[in-house]
Amino acid sequence: MSNMRPGTMTNLFYTYKPGEENVVESMRRLREIGYETLDLCMCPMQRNKFELCEDENWERFTDNIGNEAAKLGVTFAQCHPVYAKPLCRRKSAEDDGCEKNEFFLKMLDRSLDVASRLGIPWAVMHPLEEAIEGEYNLEFNTKYNLEIYGPFYEKYASRGLGFAFENMADVDGRRRFGVTPDELKMILSAFGDRKVGICWDTGHANRIFGDGVTALRRCGKDVVCTHIDDNIGATDLHQIPFMGTIPWAKVMQTLKDIEYKGAFIYELSTCKNLPAELKAPASEYAYKVAEYLVSL
Repeated sequence: MSNMRPGTMTNLFYTYKPGEENVVESMRRLREIGYETLDLCMCPMQRNKFELCEDENWERFTDNIGNEAAKLGVTFAQCHPVYAKPLCRRKSAEDDGCEKNEFFLKMLDRSLDVASRLGIPWAVMHPLEEAIEGEYNLEFNTKYNLEIYGPFYEKYASRGLGFAFENMADVDGRRRFGVTPDELKMILSAFGDRKVGICWDTGHANRIFGDGVTALRRCGKDVVCTHIDDNIGATDLHQIPFMGTIPWAKVMQTLKDIEYKGAFIYELSTCKNLPAELKAPASEYAYKVAEYLVSL
């Protein structure tokens, strides 16, 4: 029996109603299904579509999330702060949703602040690429990640928050930095002996490496978080395991072999286009699949 805990990102139901505390609502629904371990998904903050974006209320919302987690008996194993656009989808580093945009930086800081206030141990970070000198320049991009993320790390590491850099996938036919285990390890080395690690995204790996097992093994004990989803190797479908081409028995065995100690966290879009009546049954099925996988 594995020690991995089935979990999911809090956006599983893909519900947003302006003026409502959707994280709290989602936590309640997820706990009813059985989830006790969660990833606090704060990605919508970069689109200014989240209760935590409200300057006057975000601290109260944060407290409500923490109080509800304690009441429900759920734990946040990790979180997903805002992340920057890939190079092929931006005009400049100052473009909306990019790492030098004023609003983006404000929301990145706030999402990390929220995580530290809630005692979340890991923030999943997307490796950055610099648009002019950095494309295809591994050394430059390594330094660029330390330049941009380093001050945020210094600010929040003292409050117990670590950074887990996620393995990326190429987009629109263009290479991205942070795709390979060696690139991820370059970032970790740049940060030195600190609380940094790797978040292994099974869907990204399937698109780049086939099954991704060899690359996962190469990451080894640096893996501290997961994003679990399936696809057919072409696009990021974010489907429930066994609905794509990932060989899950091999993946689970490899996680055991590298002595992965973290949670088994879903990053699914299964419910995105489902009618409201079908979201709970689909999520219940996904939970049963997670239970099965962590039992292998």
